[in-house]
Amino acid sequence: MNPDNFTYTVGIHEAGHARVAAHFRVPALPEILDQGRSTTMQMTFPDTAGICCYDEGRIPALQFAAICWGGQLAQCLYGTPPVWAPPFRPTSFLLRDWWAAMLVQLKRFSPNDREGIMASYRTSWRACKTAYRIIRKDKRHVIRLAQALAAGRNATPPPPPPVPMPDQFPATFADFLRLVVSTDGTTDPEAKLRAFIHDQGQNLLSQPRFGLGPDQLQQAVATWTEGGLEKLKAGFTSLDSWQSKARAFREWSKTKKSPTHPHE
Repeated sequence: MNPDNFTYTVGIHEAGHARVAAHFRVPALPEILDQGRSTTMQMTFPDTAGICCYDEGRIPALQFAAICWGGQLAQCLYGTPPVWAPPFRPTSFLLRDWWAAMLVQLKRFSPNDREGIMASYRTSWRACKTAYRIIRKDKRHVIRLAQALAAGRNATPPPPPPVPMPDQFPATFADFLRLVVSTDGTTDPEAKLRAFIHDQGQNLLSQPRFGLGPDQLQQAVATWTEGGLEKLKAGFTSLDSWQSKARAFREWSKTKKSPTHPHE
């Protein structure tokens, strides 16, 4: 993604929050940050490209959850969806599937958005549906606000941390365990890698579009895990395959260090 596209997508995300907030007559101020620096709050937010400021303490939980959904909905509808979003846009026919798939990835939301949705988790579908209707109805407003935010700004995504690399390719499964998986001091790197592949399969195959019952899901995830592990044991033939798997593992590993969410 080039910086201009990234800037616009950040603007769309924050405009989505602001538009839903405006619908509930909640004053909101969206902003694209310059190297994490907020001119509104006179604070620096590391690794943050945009914020939307509002007095969340005075907003009912359901409305706050809808505001939090507004960012991702606007981004997936009118900007560039995050790489972990479902492979389809939210539409009136697919919205419930989109909502369910995004809940699986809730740990990837910003902390503020995640907390707002979790505070009204039992009504999160209603909040998501409400935000969708607002964002769809006010498409022009959302896009114009995003364009105004992006004008004169050049938000750049924070660079990903360097990925440990082998001396040469093809690289072995043992190289990956040693350089990527074992860096946190785990005593059983292969078991941890298996858990990572298992969670990937669980997150994907539990989506409603697959329609798997509990027993079917368990069997499908087990098959996915064994197949994924065997594929990795065959080694890595290219730099791209190594980096993509290493970055995905690192992101998953970070979530395992976070407190367990109430719904898990």
